[in-house]
Amino acid sequence: MKSYKEDIHYYMDGERVVFTALFHIQRGSCCGNGCRHCPYDPKHKKGRVVLAKESLKFEIMRIEDIQKQLKEIQNKDFNNMTPEQLQAIVDQLLNFTEEAESQLDNDINQINEPENS
Repeated sequence: MKSYKEDIHYYMDGERVVFTALFHIQRGSCCGNGCRHCPYDPKHKKGRVVLAKESLKFEIMRIEDIQKQLKEIQNKDFNNMTPEQLQAIVDQLLNFTEEAESQLDNDINQINEPENS
């Protein structure tokens, strides 16, 4: 289960939880619930995966962050690490893999589902 961070993935507006554009992008498609920060184009159309132009920066930032983290892993000296440090790297790589598989599944589902007009 993913952990979500307040003020990054959501914020509180009184007693309501308001999800950010970044949350929606990581979700992978529009939920169709009329969300305040819907990043998809057209807005509020369930199943949409096309990001609005102004939301593309979040996706680019996410990809750049993953690339940076992978480069950091590649530059580590595995011979001098403790088992705990190695396990942390394995966990990080598994997380990347799970995210990529999840995104691929979402993409495949979007291709296989007929678009509702």
